Amino acid sequence: MSRPQIIVGVLIAFLLALSIWGYGSYYREAAIQEHAERQVERLYNPEKIWTRTSELTASKNATKHFEKHKDEFGFQTEEEYIRAAVAFINSKSPDIMRNRQKDGDFAYYNPKTAEYAVLAKRGRIRTYFKLDPKIHGYKTNLDYFKAQARKAANDNFKGYEKAPSLQ
Repeated sequence: MSRPQIIVGVLIAFLLALSIWGYGSYYREAAIQEHAERQVERLYNPEKIWTRTSELTASKNATKHFEKHKDEFGFQTEEEYIRAAVAFINSKSPDIMRNRQKDGDFAYYNPKTAEYAVLAKRGRIRTYFKLDPKIHGYKTNLDYFKAQARKAANDNFKGYEKAPSLQ
């Protein structure tokens, strides 16, 4: 073999290897993207993240909560409401207080925004809304939040970092 033939052969082998690597890389990236999309779909699918009741499926329960609370936030769609609930529960903001309720569920409350959410002990959203003393009947929103906690877990500033987030 002549030197030019060797160079052409090496060049062809290099281009072939590069195209195979790029092809595989494309499919790896596609698989990663598909996995991410499935996670997002699961994370915002009411059937997978919202609680159901004895009368309502999880989706219908989420819809009921959206209809009841959408005006408090100004949401136009149920997806906006669900995404905000997930973001609120998953937030690492130091403004959000957390405690365990009497029934084992976790309550999340932001005194600055009056946002309040409950994550059931099995990891599904029970509700998300803005607290209002005219509605809940306690003197303050903080009083309401504390009343939801068990007496043993009423120190809202210790151990609340163990409250779960949606995965």
